[in-house]
Amino acid sequence: MIIGSISGWAFAGLYIFTNTNSPMNPLPRQSVDSNSNQSNRQYRTYYVFDTPFVINVRDSELSVQLRVALSFRDALAYEGVRERDPAVRTAIIVALTELGPGIVSGSVDKRTIKSTISQAVKHDLKSLGICPMIEEVYLTEFLVVGLDA
Repeated sequence: MIIGSISGWAFAGLYIFTNTNSPMNPLPRQSVDSNSNQSNRQYRTYYVFDTPFVINVRDSELSVQLRVALSFRDALAYEGVRERDPAVRTAIIVALTELGPGIVSGSVDKRTIKSTISQAVKHDLKSLGICPMIEEVYLTEFLVVGLDA
C-alpha cells in the first residue's frame, strides 16, 4: 500500500514538472493578442528601465524623476532597447530636457511626454536599422523635485 502511494505521488510530481501547462511551468510574461490567428501570433513584451530618469528642468532649479516602461509587440525592438539601454536612456533624457519648464508647469501633458519618449526610442533604434513598434509608454513614477516645488 505504501509503495503504491509513493509511486502515485512520484507520477504526479513527474507530470507537474514535465507538463508545459502545469502551474509549476507558467507561461512566459507575455500576453497573446487574441485577435491574431495561430500562425501569426504577436506577443507583447515589456521593458522596464531599472533606474529612474532624472531630468533637470531648463531655467529652473527643479528636477523631474520618471520611471518608464515600454510595451512592444516586436521582439527585435525589445532586444534593441535591452542591448542599448545606456544609449536609449541618453536619447530619452535629451528629448525630455528639450520640453523645458512646461514638463513641470503642466503646459506639457503626459501624452506629450509619452510621445516624446516613444519618438526618442524609435529614433535611436532606427540608427541600427530597427523600426520598432512601441505599443505603449508607461510612466510608473512622475515626481517633481527641487526648491521651487
